[in-house]
Amino acid sequence: MSILKTQTKKSRVNMIIILFFLISSISIFGKTLATLNDESDSEPRNILEKSQSKIISLENFTYQAKSFGIGANSNWPHYEGTISVKRGHSSPAIPGLLSIKGKGFNPGNEKPQYFEAAFDGKSVRWRNNENKTITERNFTPNNLSDKDWAKIVGHLGRPFSFLILWPLIDNQPYMDELAADLIEYEGSIAVENELCHILYFEKKDTLRNRTRQWRWFISKNDWLPRKYESVNYIDKRVSGIQTIISELLIETEAKSDFNITIPPGFKIIPYESAKKSKNNVELESKLGVGDMAVDWKAKDSNDNLISLRDFRGKTVLLDFWALWCTPCKKSMPNIQKLYDEYKDGAFAVIGIHCFPQPGIGKPMDYIKRMDYTYLQIPDGHEIAELYNVELLPTYFVIDPEGKIQIIQKGNFEAIEPELKNLLSNNKTRSNYSKIMYKLIEDNKFPELEKKLYEFRKQFKPTPIFRQHLYFETLKLAEFYVFSEDHENVVRIVMDEISTLPFDAPYPSFFLLQYFTNSFLKIYSKAEFCEILDGIKNGLEKNMVSLQKNPSLEDEQIKLLSIYEKIVSNFQKILRRLSLVGTEAPDLSFTHFVNTEHNSIDDFQSNVVLLLFWRTTCGPSLAAFPAINTLFSKYRDREFFTIGVTSFQGQYRDEEISVNDITKNEEMEFIEKLLAKYNVKFPVGLSEKSVFNPDYGITSTPTCVLIDRDGYVRYVSKGLSNESFKEIEEQIQKLVGNES
Repeated sequence: MSILKTQTKKSRVNMIIILFFLISSISIFGKTLATLNDESDSEPRNILEKSQSKIISLENFTYQAKSFGIGANSNWPHYEGTISVKRGHSSPAIPGLLSIKGKGFNPGNEKPQYFEAAFDGKSVRWRNNENKTITERNFTPNNLSDKDWAKIVGHLGRPFSFLILWPLIDNQPYMDELAADLIEYEGSIAVENELCHILYFEKKDTLRNRTRQWRWFISKNDWLPRKYESVNYIDKRVSGIQTIISELLIETEAKSDFNITIPPGFKIIPYESAKKSKNNVELESKLGVGDMAVDWKAKDSNDNLISLRDFRGKTVLLDFWALWCTPCKKSMPNIQKLYDEYKDGAFAVIGIHCFPQPGIGKPMDYIKRMDYTYLQIPDGHEIAELYNVELLPTYFVIDPEGKIQIIQKGNFEAIEPELKNLLSNNKTRSNYSKIMYKLIEDNKFPELEKKLYEFRKQFKPTPIFRQHLYFETLKLAEFYVFSEDHENVVRIVMDEISTLPFDAPYPSFFLLQYFTNSFLKIYSKAEFCEILDGIKNGLEKNMVSLQKNPSLEDEQIKLLSIYEKIVSNFQKILRRLSLVGTEAPDLSFTHFVNTEHNSIDDFQSNVVLLLFWRTTCGPSLAAFPAINTLFSKYRDREFFTIGVTSFQGQYRDEEISVNDITKNEEMEFIEKLLAKYNVKFPVGLSEKSVFNPDYGITSTPTCVLIDRDGYVRYVSKGLSNESFKEIEEQIQKLVGNES
């Protein structure tokens, strides 16, 4: 008999008194089944500590258990099985070996569903009788953690986890109970002829915004648990789960070998392979806010194959839910209301039904009955595993660019205001973006500048908004470059950068790199270097602050990586600006084309023009004819041009695009490319990347002119008509101005 939690303490106490009165006269085997509290044994924490000591002292034991729903959960499947435990493992975090074997029944269906799983200290195996497979997941025995133990137990128990009583398999039993907000002694009662203490617990669950309530029934005889009862009260309805131990045997030696034998006709499937779904869903590592949401493919309720990528450009709410999950269903009206309000904009909701329980019903029947109209994936268990969903409901909010903006476990109402604000801003931002894109198409750049100013003023510098600003600012600055209005280029770029905090490294910082030439039209090299140094120092301070943190979060690690890239680029720019007048850095090559030479030293005592270029860079290829002209014109006057590139592992031109190619394959492509463009000058593949930090190369093409003594005389990023003219003038000075 179970005691269900009433809604007031008074009614619960009255119920207990009546119960004790009714059973006080009943006796089985001469033993009273229930007694009034014994003051010496009624201190809950003492009972827990005695039970804890007893559990830890056990080495080998087996118990039989049954589990079933109560109240509103009475239609849940019933499970019964045998669990064997052998304590002791080479990894301190792992209590020992574990096996489970049994069967489950759906209400109204007498045909059982059999299950079997075991952990032998190295691997978990669980058997699937329907497809005759045994799935196996291996672990490193000496390096297992508490999280690994939770995974092991999860594999063994799903979907029969209620049969596994956690204190019996834990290194530190009853830690949740000892940390509960409320612990009460409720008397004693017989469980399967074993007289037990009844301990009641309450703990506030802030994640789900409710109070968790549960009981343990602990034997007065051997201090081991005999029953677990979880009780919830939602909308005045009682629901819960009970697990009862019918037989517990303490053994001197383990009877189980904690391994699953392979029956004839069965095959072993490695866990990593089993994680591949029939809908091409691949499981990934844990996702966090700021990460790109992993794409998936699955069939919706209309049997259409859809993917997350189909919704790129929209804000997407992923709602992971289950038909048996009351909090999930409680939040759905609010989700539907939000969907109705914003569905005409760039907003989509995808309900993903997962972790189904047999005998509960069909999820789409419920969706139709409740008249919910947002998209549903009825079989989303694989996607839930892909996103490491461990608690229902769980919500992911993904921005139009595919990045995760919000992760919420439980209680949709907690994120509703933030999501509404995001959707409202997206709507306004979307309107601005459409207007600005139209202005770019119509070449109305003065009007574009006004909209950019309004946009910056209205929105905070978040990554999503700044991605848009970066594109519009880039296009506006390019317009002024083509107009040779360098003052406006500098003003536009500095307006954008001046609003950025140093702790938010958005792409706009790279605008300084792209428009260096415009800055040098307005500022001296020393002044421009001072601007770069100021920004670089601000970023470096944040880098140092992050590096001091011994436990960086994933988002901070990504932030640090972006800082390092920006600072590295700024250092290259500063290096390039200081090259002129200094000795040219050493340059080593692994391969040469169009020459018998095999070293840069072979070109000493010559004037040398280095062209840093890439096969995948259109402007680099466009520079070949002009460089060919210079090489042919001045080669008889101790002048050489060397095209400097490096292996990229890829190749692309107008006809072909290939990735992940070998060096030999890339060399073949390069030789064909040089022949196609009739390149006459020597080309060398350097040991260092073409983005050589010694030469400050941040983009291609870049030209570096070196005199006969090995000193840099001229540097040009890009090759415009103006810079080509300046290069030729410098060459003429260095080789002698002969006609």
